[in-house]
Amino acid sequence: MPRNKASQISDAPRPFVDPQGIVSRAEIYFNSGMHLCLVGPPGIGKTTLVHQLAGGEDRVRTVIGGQSDKGHLLGGLRQNEDLSISWMDGPVVEAVQRGLVLYADELAAFDRDCLLVLHALLDFRKRVFLTSENREIRVHPDFRFIASCNQSPSGYDPLLREFRDRMVYIYVDRIDSASEAELLLERFELATEDVDYLIRFASVLRKADPLGGASTRQLETAAKAVSLGVPRHVAAVDCVLSSIAGSGLAHRDSLLNMIRAEGLGLDELWHSDPVEDAVVIVDGDETWS
Repeated sequence: MPRNKASQISDAPRPFVDPQGIVSRAEIYFNSGMHLCLVGPPGIGKTTLVHQLAGGEDRVRTVIGGQSDKGHLLGGLRQNEDLSISWMDGPVVEAVQRGLVLYADELAAFDRDCLLVLHALLDFRKRVFLTSENREIRVHPDFRFIASCNQSPSGYDPLLREFRDRMVYIYVDRIDSASEAELLLERFELATEDVDYLIRFASVLRKADPLGGASTRQLETAAKAVSLGVPRHVAAVDCVLSSIAGSGLAHRDSLLNMIRAEGLGLDELWHSDPVEDAVVIVDGDETWS
């Protein structure tokens, strides 16, 4: 039986969990008109923090590095249903004109043309020029820019210093285990032993890979699965470990062996009795197994 009904799990936005005291200083920078870059591993709540600073998701326009080109950022000509052609503003133009927050996720993955567009928003010029429209847009005084990026595996930031100097960098670490456990207990009303299992499971994966190990977001997904009746060891493997390994079976097996070495009870899942040989039944000209 599920430990908790799906209807009892709140999907409402939760506040950024902040044992490090990040929000207070981020608000000072943000409210004074400074632009931010949040640096930290995936799944720790950077997007949640952006929405909180902005005053709600509807105040944010998001663009993602590696998935956006200059035309997507600024907009372009689009064909309407009546086959007429008109200009459609992109998320950068909309945020600049309306005084919204432009959130550039995965900042280091944007190409040079996109970075040139963003750079013009951050320096003293504070303008966007639409060449095809021969139109210059001045930045609304309430406009804010927030970027985020994961920690660089090489240890060096690939962005030019001239670009980085126009932002305040805030490093966001994973929350501590006690805060993480409190979050899962409060949000999903799990049994304490289930939460302890998930936290221990995550700690093993984080020791194996401090940058790419289990994220808080993955733990929340696993906790939700447990609350809906999925056994905790199954949820942990499906929602955390397998997500980290992806399609890399060798990596997955290696992580599973690390979990087994910690005695976290996976043997009943992965060492089941061999399946008996199939019984072949011949029915006329057809063979069934």
